[in-house]
Amino acid sequence: MEVLNGMFLGAIIGVIIAIPAVISEFTRRGKDLPILMNVHACWGRKCTPEEIFVLSLFVHMLLSIVFGGLYMFLEMMGWGFNNFEIWSLFEYALYFWLVLGVVILPIVNLGFFGRREGKWVPLELLVSQFLFAFGIWLLLKLFPIFLS
Repeated sequence: MEVLNGMFLGAIIGVIIAIPAVISEFTRRGKDLPILMNVHACWGRKCTPEEIFVLSLFVHMLLSIVFGGLYMFLEMMGWGFNNFEIWSLFEYALYFWLVLGVVILPIVNLGFFGRREGKWVPLELLVSQFLFAFGIWLLLKLFPIFLS
């Protein structure tokens, strides 16, 4: 149950963090979406501005859900970092970012830390991971029911 709670918390934080990008999409139509990693190509085909927005939002939400669920899973298994403290979540965010940038993104052909999608992608990913960590910590402090 905790893993589902973590996934739910990750989804909530993902939606909140994506609000500036959604507003930007309706005003500027897919030009440098804030916080979201802009995905410009899919399976070798260049994406339209609408597809860039949808793919970027999908990747963002997927990362936020996996971030929350994996953190809760690691805590349940006893491999946790320090029982939901802010610094332990930031440490987890840093490790998540490293694994994502060094292992996952190169596997899906986005290069190390997503550099094929833009020079600011590593920083965008790092900032979003820390925002996920802070958001999950804040929600867990405000609503401790998610820990049961």
